[in-house]
Amino acid sequence: MLVPTQLKPPVRRPFLARVLIFGCGVAIALGIVLRFTALDRAVYWYDETITSIRVAGFTKEAVRSPGPEVLDRLWSPERFTAHFFDLSSEEPKGRGWDKTLSSLAYENPEQVPLYYLLARSWATLFGNSPFALRGFSALMGVGLLPGMYALVR
Repeated sequence: MLVPTQLKPPVRRPFLARVLIFGCGVAIALGIVLRFTALDRAVYWYDETITSIRVAGFTKEAVRSPGPEVLDRLWSPERFTAHFFDLSSEEPKGRGWDKTLSSLAYENPEQVPLYYLLARSWATLFGNSPFALRGFSALMGVGLLPGMYALVR
């Protein structure tokens, strides 16, 4: 015969704690929604351009080779759509995964290649539009929220 265990009464949180938890949940949900709105409408930033160059396996010198005005135009305040680095083909302009790693090793050996390799995988699957490339970073940021919660708990 099974002996029923004693049940503890449910812990009732104070009203202020419940309001705080609810407020944090609303703030996080709002932050997630705002993070994904207008990803493709903002100007392409310098670091996003560098990420696109690395993901495609180019070095800054290779991008400058048609002329320095090409690289200057990429970093100008005008809208840049990343189609210069066509990742939708099998391999972008003959540049394989090894070119992505070698461009990092050549110009930025202090950079951790995991992010760029994951971003290249993402761009190969979902395209290289600004929305797709920014979407990868947005998903990474949102995906870290549960991990941070578990860490501080």
